[in-house]
This record gives sequence, C-alpha cells and structure tokens, in this order.
Amino acid sequence: MQEANLWDVSVAPTIVMTQRGARSDFQQKLRARGVEVVEFDFLTPHAVAAYCYDRGFLQCLWECGGTLAAPAIAAGVIHKTLAFIAPKLVSHAGVYTARLLNMPQATMVNMF
Repeated sequence: MQEANLWDVSVAPTIVMTQRGARSDFQQKLRARGVEVVEFDFLTPHAVAAYCYDRGFLQCLWECGGTLAAPAIAAGVIHKTLAFIAPKLVSHAGVYTARLLNMPQATMVNMF
C-alpha cells in the first residue's frame, strides 16, 4: 500500500485524514511523498466534512470501503455516491487484498 499510485501527487493532490497519532511512521512516509496528512483529535465524518468546507472544497472524492462509507452516509455528509462493483472478490481472511496468484482463484460474485 505504501507504493500505491494513490500517493503520486504529481497526478493530483492527495489529502489523508486520520486520527491524531495513528500510524505515525506511515504518516511520515506519506508526507515525504508530498501527501498532505491532516490529523484530528476525533476523526468523524462531520469533522472531515467541516474541514473540507472550511478549506473551500466544492467537491471531494471520499474514497473508501464500507467501513468508512456507511458512517459517512448515515451522518448525512455524503451527497452523491458512485459504486464500482467487481464481478469477483479477492480476499484473504476477510480482508480484501490482491494476495492471490491469479484471478481465477478469486470468488465469483453472483449479483442476480
């Protein structure tokens, strides 16, 4: 994850919002790559939305999985959603990851 394209700020500015003191070693690596890291005493969807509003952001991409998306939607700070549904789930011990040798090993999702 430390080498993900997401951290390439030459493509677009990236801001990571996190709980104060969480994974400080990783935060330092992100800052060294030019990623803006914003720490909150209490990281909540409302705190993030208020911060974005105070910065004058008219739109932001809240990229996350269900663990972060559900509270943000429930808090009413998300006004538009885009969902990407993959035909296969790649998982290891309940955590989605790409640790499989090839896609045929992935679990096929039956949508309908």
